[in-house]
Amino acid sequence: MKNVESLLDKIKKYWNEDLELENYEDISRSDLVLEEARRLFDWEEDRRKTIENKTRMLIGINALIISITAGFGLSGTLINFVLLSSLLSAVIGVLPLLNWKYQRPVDYEDIYPLSEKSSYDSERMVLRNYRESIKWNKWINGIKYDLFKFSLGSTISSMVLLSLKVLL
Repeated sequence: MKNVESLLDKIKKYWNEDLELENYEDISRSDLVLEEARRLFDWEEDRRKTIENKTRMLIGINALIISITAGFGLSGTLINFVLLSSLLSAVIGVLPLLNWKYQRPVDYEDIYPLSEKSSYDSERMVLRNYRESIKWNKWINGIKYDLFKFSLGSTISSMVLLSLKVLL
């Protein structure tokens, strides 16, 4: 019971939430661990959505930069760099939006076989699947985030070059 209380305290501190539980004995350690795994998985899912939304915003900004540059008929070597940088940013920005293969801890086909296993075996299998899914999804999100950062850097350089052209 003391282990469950200390684990619960760690989870409360980590998530900064008030967990209202009447009795610690009603909670098994595996339930807490599975709940924490689910939260980490959901966090990684939210991270994916955030990266994709920010990437969409960057693509829009680059389209605006290209439109402004072409619309005002600006020309010259500096403008060519602006266009090239914005175009590169937009192309790189599309990559995180492609259909990447994310893992799920439990697929539709796994539900029935899980129900036939013992509770202990099912929990271990689901926990192992969560761990593998989180690890894989985190790796994919890392790649997408690196592409986003490159696209952001290219967008910023386009904006700086365009500002220099306008000011000079």
